[in-house]
Amino acid sequence: MVPLWACVTLATLITCLIYSGLNWRLGNAAEPLLRAIYQTPLPQIMPGRRPTSPQALLDLHQRLTT
Repeated sequence: MVPLWACVTLATLITCLIYSGLNWRLGNAAEPLLRAIYQTPLPQIMPGRRPTSPQALLDLHQRLTT
């Protein structure tokens, strides 16, 4: 008769091997996509230009609370 702890250890080992294999395959599949994302140029931001004024945000807050 095989002890319970040996069965649990074997099942855990098999689960870890499956997880590691799938993780490795996912990393290989995602590598080209991540490389393309990292090579995408960032947008140029003009210093001194603000997208919204603080007053517009206050007006929006007042409109939403009334």
